[in-house]
Amino acid sequence: MSTSPVLPLMADGTLPPVPLLLRWLARLAEQRIRSVRLEHLPPGNGSLPDLLASAGIEVLALMHSPFKQPFHWQGWSGGRVLVADSASGSATGSVTMLHHGELPWSATTGTIDPALTSAITEARVDDVAAVRDLGPGAAWRRLLDQLDGSRSGHNETEPPAATRAPALLGVCNPLAVARRMLVALPASEDAAPVGLRDQRGARHAVQVVDGAHGRELLTSVQLGALEAVTLESFDHAVAGSHWEVSSTVIDNGRVRAELDHLGQIVRLCCDGRFVAWSGPALQATIAGLPMGGAATISVLETGPVRARIGVTRQCDGGSLQLLYTVHAHEPVLRVAATWDGPAGLRLDCPTPVHAAPLEIGGELSGWSVPQHARGDLETLRPIAGLRWARLSGSDRHGLAVSGQPTMTVSAHAGCLSLHLANCASFALCESAWPVQDLGIAAWSLSLSTPGHLTTHANPALLRLAGDGVVPWWSARPDGWRGEILLGQPHGLRGRCTLYLSAHEAVRCHLDGNATPLRRTADGDGFEVDLAAGGITTVRWR
Repeated sequence: MSTSPVLPLMADGTLPPVPLLLRWLARLAEQRIRSVRLEHLPPGNGSLPDLLASAGIEVLALMHSPFKQPFHWQGWSGGRVLVADSASGSATGSVTMLHHGELPWSATTGTIDPALTSAITEARVDDVAAVRDLGPGAAWRRLLDQLDGSRSGHNETEPPAATRAPALLGVCNPLAVARRMLVALPASEDAAPVGLRDQRGARHAVQVVDGAHGRELLTSVQLGALEAVTLESFDHAVAGSHWEVSSTVIDNGRVRAELDHLGQIVRLCCDGRFVAWSGPALQATIAGLPMGGAATISVLETGPVRARIGVTRQCDGGSLQLLYTVHAHEPVLRVAATWDGPAGLRLDCPTPVHAAPLEIGGELSGWSVPQHARGDLETLRPIAGLRWARLSGSDRHGLAVSGQPTMTVSAHAGCLSLHLANCASFALCESAWPVQDLGIAAWSLSLSTPGHLTTHANPALLRLAGDGVVPWWSARPDGWRGEILLGQPHGLRGRCTLYLSAHEAVRCHLDGNATPLRRTADGDGFEVDLAAGGITTVRWR
């Protein structure tokens, strides 16, 4: 057992991104490895037995097991592994104990390597390009070596970002879900256009900004799943939404945030629904005490594609910078927070939702934890690696937060808190909005996945219908036209329909087997059943 591979975790103790973890497990399945080791359990581990079992893993050796004797661990979707002592790796005698779902996890304080995060983002772009017949796909061997801490795969170099800049303006949606997104296009030395028009004839407003590599053109485009459009200059201004931006208000017509003299949020309205605050939101606290010092508030951008307000606060313990951003046609408030003090900082969002549990979602699944609002219970410790969090009552009114890509959150007596070591990016909205639209997990994925530049246009390649189903990843394996990784992270069983042009579609398993999918009654798509917390890969040709 001591020679069994160690299940890799990110530096903050969380699970790797789903596509990366599945490819790591698939490599074990090819080698017929039946046991793995794990030093400590990550948060959101209720679906981990399902993934391990699907790869043929039978035994999981834990260095810090929550129970004294071996036990069977069953995941949300029914997958089961034997959790054994890390020293022996096997159970002595009969194992009668069965645990279902989440196990206690261990907190860590590491920081994820930005290079690995950037490499995963590039891998998504490369895999989508392969589905669009524009490349070979991502270099997964190199990514797996990075995940394992090995440098052996680093000789597979990729072209620098500058060589990826297209000669023609264009944008691609790298997600298999229809959505509106903002994209930054390179600006030429000539005068900036007053508008843009795509090959479909749709017109788009333009905003000129100073980017990291010079002048950029911002525009907002509605695209279908894996759709791409090319853009050309348009000589007439394009009408946009009503914008109101000042040192106290930022409003794009769908979301409105009002600030006090310290740059805290006193009012937030998303599509006509107000977030119920019991005090100003994003109150900065250090070691449990309110942060002192005055605030300097500056209007940075005023639309018509993006608006920004910057807030700077200085105290003896350090400097806090908040950047509030709204995008055209988007009913959420994006926030980027940077803190340079030696002590950790917390941004508190007090709400009147005192008794309801905190709903949270990680890399694999969503689950609920009590707020521990009683005085005789320990306060909920911060949970790292979260993609989303929601604090709402039975009427679904409350606050939803999305990490970009992840965040650290806790809640106590109605106060949802975001924890900062150095920096964090997240989005705020009224909690009912994600339920009515994509679903909170897909909403979070969409907000943290920007569009990317392209030189080729193509129509939407598929359409996915199914409440709460998340299309985590799209790629093109050998011998197939494409594949999509689907998940149901909301704890509910469900069925989704995948509409695409194909004569065959199958559900693939990590052990190499495949199950054909049944067609819809009209023969225009394929039906996929997902268990609560389930993850599956669908391939078609």
